[in-house]
Amino acid sequence: MEIDIAAGFNQPSDIDDQIQLIIAAMKAAPPQVVIAADWRPCRLFTPETAERAIKLFSDLNARIERSAILHRFDQPTSVLQVLRLIRETHFDRRRVFTNLDDVYAWLDPALTLQEQRRLRSFYAQRS
Repeated sequence: MEIDIAAGFNQPSDIDDQIQLIIAAMKAAPPQVVIAADWRPCRLFTPETAERAIKLFSDLNARIERSAILHRFDQPTSVLQVLRLIRETHFDRRRVFTNLDDVYAWLDPALTLQEQRRLRSFYAQRS
């Protein structure tokens, strides 16, 4: 599953909208999914938005085989916030990265060769 946060999460309703999109996509997905998320446009979240993000993550845990969130290395405070949010879900199969090679190393073992090519195409669309 590809999750592209093109506009970032600027307010709590952005997370709510994302939750609805993911729930709809999960209905057609296999029982276990691999998620590639592009959060490079995201900035620091408000406290309310951050709490909703934890709910989004926690609600999906049972369906996730592996998940990678790509964030920008030049947004260290935002990266630290996302790392904290991920840690609060107590789920070790979701990770945050600032380097694409690390994303590929994490997700590739769970993907077919065709899916690996699609993964690279997904992240290249914003590079």
